[in-house]
Amino acid sequence: MKLNFYILYMFLILGIGKRENNTNAEITYNLAMSNKEITKSDTPKILKDVTFTLKCKPWESLFTFDKQKIDKYNANMRYVIKSGGKTTRYKNIKTKEKYYVMEGLLDKPALVNKNNKQDWIITKETKLISGYKVYKAYLTSKSRFNTKPSIKIIAWFTSEIPLPFGPVGYDGLPGLILQLEKNDFIFTASNIKLINSNSDINLEAPKGIKMTEKEAKNIFRKKTGVDFDKKMKQRALKKKKNE
Repeated sequence: MKLNFYILYMFLILGIGKRENNTNAEITYNLAMSNKEITKSDTPKILKDVTFTLKCKPWESLFTFDKQKIDKYNANMRYVIKSGGKTTRYKNIKTKEKYYVMEGLLDKPALVNKNNKQDWIITKETKLISGYKVYKAYLTSKSRFNTKPSIKIIAWFTSEIPLPFGPVGYDGLPGLILQLEKNDFIFTASNIKLINSNSDINLEAPKGIKMTEKEAKNIFRKKTGVDFDKKMKQRALKKKKNE
């Protein structure tokens, strides 16, 4: 069984290698809430007027929140922020850049480096999303301030669209992520537009001041007096004490 799945995995990677130079895409994702205590339902609730756009070239991607579709005072905005979807994220494989954009930290946007390794485990489980066969993969994420079991993040990707990108900064799989499950939220591709020419997709890298996360936290602490790491550690310890 392991050998067969290894062959499948290599097939997906080799398939991408043959086709990746011709594929570009623009994907719209919706956001659903899966917390039953909030939705009062066993079925995830899609949040109204909340969408995101992922633009991809074979070596580059840009993920943005479609803020023009929703009023900033809309009640769903708190879920957008909590899901991590409000933050613009950019990746360039050629230049080995991966960062997210922080507004308001400086006079210009801060481009904060986040080129972390994601150790995906690909399973044999499949299903269909928008007519595409997708494979299930998962990884675990653990806060350095919390001793609880790691958070499981699930991605459903398709080798039929040979782009190694996805929503909210999750990527690195042998195909485009069409659905991502993280905590109480589910990002799902609702519209997929494939483009065969680089000139037909408007993907511009964000402009701003590049820095590391440590530099960004130091600037934030100097401006606000708040030590982000200390605050997160205190919150984690308080949560653990109350459980």
